[in-house]
Amino acid sequence: MTLIQGRWTDSVHQGLQNMLTHYSRPLPERPVAVFDWDNTCITGDIGEAVLRHLDTSHHPGCVAKYLELCETYDKSVGYTFCAEALGGLTEGDAETLINEVIDRQIAAGSIQARPEIEALMHAMTDSGWDVWMVTASAQPIVRAFAPRYKQPADRVIGVELAVKNGVIQPTLAGPLTYRQGKVDAIDQRIGRRPTFAAGDALTDYEMLHAAPHALLFDHGNAELLTAAESRGWWVQPPF
Repeated sequence: MTLIQGRWTDSVHQGLQNMLTHYSRPLPERPVAVFDWDNTCITGDIGEAVLRHLDTSHHPGCVAKYLELCETYDKSVGYTFCAEALGGLTEGDAETLINEVIDRQIAAGSIQARPEIEALMHAMTDSGWDVWMVTASAQPIVRAFAPRYKQPADRVIGVELAVKNGVIQPTLAGPLTYRQGKVDAIDQRIGRRPTFAAGDALTDYEMLHAAPHALLFDHGNAELLTAAESRGWWVQPPF
């Protein structure tokens, strides 16, 4: 399976190609790949974009509250609040709203697809990998986006919210997929650790560490760069 060069650096492209070639041989079980979504699969943060829309349409002041929680407490508090802001919407209304936000953000250039990631996902699937997306955004948001990469929505593991009579509740229904919570969710949903992981932030550190092959989109975080150097992760400058 040949991976397109695209905007990958030569060293990252060659490393990914070698990995695909290595795991193309028959194996006792299918290798697992996990991808963070925001600023990894896409340029930008769709979870925060949806929150900004909710600020103007449903919950005035929710963006300021989110930023305050992230700054005052652990970011997990802010991420929980961001996901729970979908509470009160029916599942159908939430899906419509999310797709409208995705369309507007792509049209404005605030969110950009990464064809290289989509091509890597397809190459993995064609080579016998199980591909999953593991995100700290609300699960319904990324489940709405994943089909645009031709990925099944049920392969998204995100912040799951309770649903009652078709209405999303402002309460979590599973582990918060943040830092170690991403690994816990992988263990719970997939049942085995990833062979490959891709991420861009400290929120992905534990997930990247859990995989023998890891790809870091570098945004200049010194701690992550040190980890990448010591553990042999591939480092890709943002496209």
